[in-house]
Amino acid sequence: MSFTIANQEDSFFNRIKPFLIYVFLFIALGGITYAVSIGMQRMPSLRQNSNLTVKTWGEEAIVLIDGEEVGITPIEDMDIVELENITLQSVSDPTRTYSISMDPAPNTGALVYRDLGVSSLFSEGRDIWFEKGRTGMTVISQPSGATVYLDGTEMGMTPLSLDDVTEGEYELALYSPGYDSHDMRITTLSGHNLKVSVQLFPRPAPQNPKRFDDSENLWDLTISDETIAGSFERARATSYYYETRGVDFGIEEDMEDFDYYLDYMGNIFNSDGVLLTLEEAQEVIPETRRGGYLGVGAMGGGLTENARQTYLAIFDSKMATVLPTGTGWLRVRESPSLNASEISRVNEGETFSVLEELTGWVKIRISADQEGWVSSSYVRLSQ
Repeated sequence: MSFTIANQEDSFFNRIKPFLIYVFLFIALGGITYAVSIGMQRMPSLRQNSNLTVKTWGEEAIVLIDGEEVGITPIEDMDIVELENITLQSVSDPTRTYSISMDPAPNTGALVYRDLGVSSLFSEGRDIWFEKGRTGMTVISQPSGATVYLDGTEMGMTPLSLDDVTEGEYELALYSPGYDSHDMRITTLSGHNLKVSVQLFPRPAPQNPKRFDDSENLWDLTISDETIAGSFERARATSYYYETRGVDFGIEEDMEDFDYYLDYMGNIFNSDGVLLTLEEAQEVIPETRRGGYLGVGAMGGGLTENARQTYLAIFDSKMATVLPTGTGWLRVRESPSLNASEISRVNEGETFSVLEELTGWVKIRISADQEGWVSSSYVRLSQ
């Protein structure tokens, strides 16, 4: 009986043995798969990489990823595993830098494209990368409030999120008054949100400046935006802007730039936008003295008093200073005669450029658009 039971037990084990082997193999394969998955998560070399492209416009820049230098622009399709911060540093001027934080989704691409310009204000560029999520795009800009166009259709103003954009290629453009427009071709990806960050270049001067009516060599570069107009980098930015973007003078095809810049505070700069002293300006600015006046629209038309005094001190060889008159002011007449009409009054101690001299009279320039005659008895002439 016991023999019979033994045979029955042996027969049952033999029957289930193949199934036990399959179960063991299934458990073993599951364990291997789990181990590989964990290993891929812990081993950066086995992760899915993203491609990074970094370009600069007009100059080379050193590229640092998370503080580590990786090369000099342009960098094309660099494989990256982890990325938190990208920094660009101008090779020619290490003080000009740009940084952006991003975390591109695996198996996607990222782009950084910059014009480092002359400062953080006077520069432009775009940063584009993908994040996992709903198919669409997010557009931000500096300054905010820029109008966004997608394939020529106005979509709204930045910051802007578009959740109904399907996968495909589009033409994206941003516009803001007082700034250069910025357009690009983008590609959206299913299951990802495209992040687009754009900085627009502020125009430091008009693209088609006009000469002052009473001057052959001084051009009016006045703009209305006080933040941009008031920047001390404006002269250098204007020189850079005209050099790289071009300028339409309308009448003189051989005229490409200015010999100097004069701002509303009375500062004088050379053709590259470098600040000069009055003595330096008198020496280096040529006789042609083709200049641009960096005015502010809110201060009205024409030169400010500070700008006018600097202009006269540099370019007019003879000056007339108003002497004490007993009244505190001196009449300016339309012609050299006591019977001529009074057109203005000037104050004691003020200095003006001399345009002409006649017996008993001196013709002075009162402002950029006004001149007249004063009695020579009440002015002191000097070189």
